[in-house]
Amino acid sequence: GGLEVQILDAPALQMGWRTLDAEVRRRAPAYVGLGEEAVSCVEGLRLARLARSLGARVIAGGCFFGHLASQVLATGLVDVVVHGEGEWTLVELVEALREGERSLRLVPGISFRDGEETITTPPRPLIANLDDLPFPAYDLLPVDAYGARSVNHPRLAAIELSRGCFGSCDFCIL
Repeated sequence: GGLEVQILDAPALQMGWRTLDAEVRRRAPAYVGLGEEAVSCVEGLRLARLARSLGARVIAGGCFFGHLASQVLATGLVDVVVHGEGEWTLVELVEALREGERSLRLVPGISFRDGEETITTPPRPLIANLDDLPFPAYDLLPVDAYGARSVNHPRLAAIELSRGCFGSCDFCIL
């Protein structure tokens, strides 16, 4: 309890780095969560550097950061990497960070550094029924910006309604 959640979708808002920098400074978050695919990882780490410079704890997730947790954590820009489904993990993780570093080992589905060692906790079981999750907080998103400049698909936003692909094909970037 006691946390205010905000979402800043800089690409959808066509925010450049100067505007993003000013907005993050204005909001002064205690925690910044980010997730990127490989194509945007440099921008994600640039945001992590900004957040860390302001004293925020940085939590990364998604396919890129999840698969390269040790390397990402070694940069010193990210505090914790969330693996797999992050809905329940993120809630427990923030509670653990608020209590102190010792309890991170009790949060399933994360990686973090302890000195020079990367610690990866046991995987969190998949959510048995995705309908148990709360409805997305669309009021926190700039939904009017999604697809606003598209000729073929105006007002279109892609969302995942399932766990996505689970094929684990060795040739796939994801």
